[in-house]
Amino acid sequence: MKKKITMVVLAAYVATMLIGCSSGPGNSTETATEATTEATTTTTEATTTTTSATTTVKEVTESDIEITEYISTFKYNDSDTIYTMIIKNNSDEIVGLTFSLLAKDKNDSVIGAAAAYVLTLGPGEETAEIAFFENVRGVHHVTREMKIESPVKNTTVIGDLESQIHKNKKNVVLTVKNKSESETAAVYAYLLFFDKKGKLVDYASENIYAIEPGETYSKQFDTYTSYSTVKVYYSDSRW
Repeated sequence: MKKKITMVVLAAYVATMLIGCSSGPGNSTETATEATTEATTTTTEATTTTTSATTTVKEVTESDIEITEYISTFKYNDSDTIYTMIIKNNSDEIVGLTFSLLAKDKNDSVIGAAAAYVLTLGPGEETAEIAFFENVRGVHHVTREMKIESPVKNTTVIGDLESQIHKNKKNVVLTVKNKSESETAAVYAYLLFFDKKGKLVDYASENIYAIEPGETYSKQFDTYTSYSTVKVYYSDSRW
């Protein structure tokens, strides 16, 4: 009887040992799997961060800036030559522009100098800039050196301005509305007058200091020269 009891106890002991041994490797596998999963997650996050850091801004070059120029002399100004540029930004960035200008005669001799600036010009926007070669006549052509700043901190409001031009026999009335939710600052308006052949025959300008959101500014410009069409351009900055 004692032998049977001893054998039963021994069998139970062996069975317990076998169960303990079989459960050990299973725990190790689960722990290794969890560690692998955590490592994979960490690597994925690190890769995502690295990809975001490599984003770059496309460089703006002179080929992105389209310029139409006019060299003019007017009867009421018998001493100066007026150089007008209509400037369009064909890039995807807001830019600032600085121009160094040299007036030259037909022999390519330098006879005058001037400078012009565009503080901000947004993608697809157009502006006008006028420079004066004081006490200079006989200008045959103008050479330009242009410096491009991009990106700039200031934002542009040209696209937020809605204009209407009312033509009369003796004057032109300009109304401009600020469609944005921010006040404009230092908006400069240029009115350019052209004849039927597209020649620039006159200009007018007005410094509009500020237009509140939703408000409209109006200005009358008297005309003394015969013209066919008139166009308005703005030079602006919102700080």
